[in-house]
Amino acid sequence: MHALAVVVLAAGKGTRMKSRRPKLLFDLAGRPLGAWPVAAALALRPRAVVVVVGHGRELLVPALRARFPRAPLRFAVQREQLGTGHALRCGLAALPRGVRRVLALCGDAPLVRPEPLRALLARTGERPLGLLTSVVAHPAMYGRIVRDARGRVVRIVEHRDATLAERRLREVNPAVYLFDLAFLRRSLRRLRRANAQRELYLTDVVALAARAPGGVADLPVPFDDLRGVNNRGELAEAEDAMLDRIRCRWMAGGVTIRQPQTVRIEAGVRLGPDVEIGPGAQLLGGTVVGRGAAVGAGCILRDTRVGPRAVLSPYVLATGARI
Repeated sequence: MHALAVVVLAAGKGTRMKSRRPKLLFDLAGRPLGAWPVAAALALRPRAVVVVVGHGRELLVPALRARFPRAPLRFAVQREQLGTGHALRCGLAALPRGVRRVLALCGDAPLVRPEPLRALLARTGERPLGLLTSVVAHPAMYGRIVRDARGRVVRIVEHRDATLAERRLREVNPAVYLFDLAFLRRSLRRLRRANAQRELYLTDVVALAARAPGGVADLPVPFDDLRGVNNRGELAEAEDAMLDRIRCRWMAGGVTIRQPQTVRIEAGVRLGPDVEIGPGAQLLGGTVVGRGAAVGAGCILRDTRVGPRAVLSPYVLATGARI
């Protein structure tokens, strides 16, 4: 998809994490939080992935470069926090030549998968804008999707600017957009800070697209695949969901996991066929377990290689070992 570029918005301060550490460097299942959406973007094979950074960029940029050393990563700096529209405008300045479409997503949404992104590319076609939507029981502070009588998306209203009737809407904006680049450039120039936050809202582009030829393409997806992380409670929930994905993938591939909800297997771990893992085990970092090996209950292995058919008794602790 050489006409595609992805912009990952990652300049926020993350104040609700209550930490000096940049939010996107918090660990989630063995990878930095911000590495997950970047990996999903790279799976689309775009011409470039531009990460818009701000707070903590002196730590975030080298961490992402080290994680993806051969990837077409670029970085743009948002020096002032003037809203998502302003952040994307900063990102556009780093695009390479030849880009026709821009996919924008948030850097704090680690559960996003490549599959709905590919589906959005197909659904949008030549329209000026496509976006993902989700229906949730409790919309909280998310922007609401507003449709007309024919069911077409006509705008997004942010929670702080919504009327009581609009706040009762349950279809929300998970902040994944696909833009025609020429349309996006024109639209960003038209944004104004006439809202409760006094910011340039990227969501205001939706109303402009709804009035343009072709209108807005929308694709509903489960909210659990797109939810963001704003505090440590949400980080824990997102990590639980990611660890469950990892366990399910290994079990589907021929690994036995006893009491799987008690077992932690991080993203960088590799397991051979017919491996068996006991309750409460933790496989961390770059641990490799060979074919037919058994890892006993409560073992904690970090960056450790376990040979084929090896049997580990319960509660083995190992770091950087060969067994």
